[in-house]
Amino acid sequence: MGYQDKTKEPLTGELVELRKQVVELKVSDISYRQLQHELNERNKELRCLYAITSIADRLGSTPDELFQEIANILPSAWQYPDITCAKIVVNNKEFKTGNYRRTKWKQSSDIEVAGKQLGLVEISYFEDKIEIDEGPFLKQERSLINAVAEHLSRIIERLQIMELFRSSKERYQVILNQTLESIVLVDAETGALIEFNTAAHKNLGYSRKEFKKLKIPDLEAAESAEKVSEHLKRVLKKGFAIFTTKHRTKSGEIRDIHVNTKAIQIGGKNFTLTISRDISERKQAEKELNEYRGHLEHLIESRTARLKETNIKLKGAVAKRRQAEQNTKLLYKSEKILRKQLEQEIKRRADFARGLIHELKTPLTPMLGASALLLDRVKDESLKRIAININRGAQNLNKRVNDLMDLARGELGMLEFQYRAVDVSSLLHEVVDFLNPSAVIKKQSLNLELPNSPLIIRMDEDRIRQVILNLLNNAMKFTKIGGIINLRAHTTDGNLMIEVEDNGFGIAEKDKQRLFEPYFTLEKDGEHRDGLGLGLPLSKIIVDHHGGRIWVESEKGKGSVFKFCVPLEVTQ
Repeated sequence: MGYQDKTKEPLTGELVELRKQVVELKVSDISYRQLQHELNERNKELRCLYAITSIADRLGSTPDELFQEIANILPSAWQYPDITCAKIVVNNKEFKTGNYRRTKWKQSSDIEVAGKQLGLVEISYFEDKIEIDEGPFLKQERSLINAVAEHLSRIIERLQIMELFRSSKERYQVILNQTLESIVLVDAETGALIEFNTAAHKNLGYSRKEFKKLKIPDLEAAESAEKVSEHLKRVLKKGFAIFTTKHRTKSGEIRDIHVNTKAIQIGGKNFTLTISRDISERKQAEKELNEYRGHLEHLIESRTARLKETNIKLKGAVAKRRQAEQNTKLLYKSEKILRKQLEQEIKRRADFARGLIHELKTPLTPMLGASALLLDRVKDESLKRIAININRGAQNLNKRVNDLMDLARGELGMLEFQYRAVDVSSLLHEVVDFLNPSAVIKKQSLNLELPNSPLIIRMDEDRIRQVILNLLNNAMKFTKIGGIINLRAHTTDGNLMIEVEDNGFGIAEKDKQRLFEPYFTLEKDGEHRDGLGLGLPLSKIIVDHHGGRIWVESEKGKGSVFKFCVPLEVTQ
């Protein structure tokens, strides 16, 4: 073997080794580029989630603006942002990017709050791409869209909490402004009036704007500004104080004031929360009482000296007893007269009700028959509509006359009841089927919830149906178009419970106490609703006769739940 052959062998080996190194370097470069690509993608995803958090923390944006801005930034986090569009749906409201369109290349994730789906977030591609993990989408993009949905869920929860806090704050402000006592938050260092309720400025004759400019020394009539400052320092040191002082009103009148104050800290700054009330009248009453007490003591002392005092007192006691007996006789005689007058009034009302009902029924009966006959025979469409209106009006008037008659009989204890075994489920199904067409016309949802096992109850079926129909009619009347009305039946504590719930306008607290009074009707938007106010009083009479009770749970602006229960008398 020559020299050339000997040198060729190691050179060939070195060449093979160099080729291997080149291949390894190329593989490493490809891996590096892949890692770099994945790192860039993850970085985009993190920037997207950070941007969502920043948008959510921004003050001043409405929920709609917030969701739209989040939808606009989503495409940039996916691997093909130029052909990507996004859509967010919250409570059936859609927020889309400007380039949104429906395609078959999409992925979505549900937005859930408290276990309830409130919407979804959806990402779509305009073009087909290579199948990867989930169609053209990476498995990391599935994790990203789920994370976005989770962020949106937390944002919605926070918005709901903020809305609840805002409404609670408004309610507390209303409560504070209704109290008659003055409530003032005072800056302990300057004596300035930081916050106060309506009574605080009105009790002293100031407007809110005028009162805001004052300080505690401006109101104080018993102490100087220096004394007031020292007193505030003592309150901060002790933590609280209860005392009486004198305040000067805007007109210059001096009023006695009882004060209960407590030291508090807000944001590291010292304040005092002061609750005060005007006791000027009480002070004057105490003064007069003391003067009168002194006068009585003087009389007693002077009379004690008289030897005949015992005999005078005895005679006075006998005279008082005789007067009491005479008063008792007069009261008894007056009670008899009042009882007789009451009986006469009841009889007069009964006679009036009978006469009124007779006078109404006499022309109404032929009107019902004639309108029904006219409705049956008339062929012209315009005349037929008139006939329908006449017949409907006559039937409506007839129902109100019947309600008036039942109410009068109920008040006099003359209302008749026919008790028999009744299938509650069948009765409620019948009522819902009867009213459902009216609910459909108003685009209202009328729902029925029944117990699993059937109940057979002894009751007057027609009267209980009358109560349920009245409650449902009222619910439909006071619920807006598209509202929800729920009719429920269940048993509790040996009673059958019937509930009628709506999401209507609700009932003010002052009106709830009068709902079951005859002829009382609610107002909506300052206008009286139609009706005579007979349905609920009559319903109460019917439920009372069954040994049950009827009531309402409601809050203004949040709907109402009318409930009544009757004792269970189940027959097998």
